[in-house]
Amino acid sequence: EIEKLCVYRSEGSITIADIKLLVVPTVDLNIFDLIDAIGARNNKKAFELLYCELKTGRDPYYILTMIIYQFRNLLMVKDLQKQKYSESAIAQKAKLHPFVIKKAFKSTFNSEEIIKIYGNLLAIDTGFKIGRISLEDSLYGFSLS
Repeated sequence: EIEKLCVYRSEGSITIADIKLLVVPTVDLNIFDLIDAIGARNNKKAFELLYCELKTGRDPYYILTMIIYQFRNLLMVKDLQKQKYSESAIAQKAKLHPFVIKKAFKSTFNSEEIIKIYGNLLAIDTGFKIGRISLEDSLYGFSLS
């Protein structure tokens, strides 16, 4: 980071504005915090975390993949829960860690909402792959919806 600043400001002093412009803070981000914010319907926090993830160089497609993975797991758990399976039986059947099952049980999304969200995620994935949408813009839109 220091080298980058020195190259940018080869003459004169490095200013705070230069630092804000060029230095990306090293923040210990966790993709699961973003997913939890989406799951909690905390749009403001989800937007902020998404911004931080992208600003620090996280691959937007990785973010999309992780969100899809989480909602797929949520859908499986909710479906098995409807069928009256116990938490341990769901963990075995879905091959998921019991912690994931417990978090899914706490989710306020119902199956219909999850299916709708999953469809939106599919549209984002497909739209990006055929070059019709900006993945980053779509992720921001998703985080606010």
